[in-house]
Amino acid sequence: MDQDLVLGIRRIIEEFPTYGVRRIHAVLKFRDGLKVNRKRSTGSSSSMAGKRLKSPEACAPGSRDEDT
Repeated sequence: MDQDLVLGIRRIIEEFPTYGVRRIHAVLKFRDGLKVNRKRSTGSSSSMAGKRLKSPEACAPGSRDEDT
């Protein structure tokens, strides 16, 4: 199962590099049909290949304090 999860996450990241951990989990669950815990997919996504994925909140407009 771990290899299926890692391969699935890598494939999704290559296909959709802007997807965050929540979307990756949704794709694994609904499109690929893998039964995977959200925490497990999030941990694997974040630690894989040294890439740090952002959550949607981190990319939301107004999430940064900018000097204007």
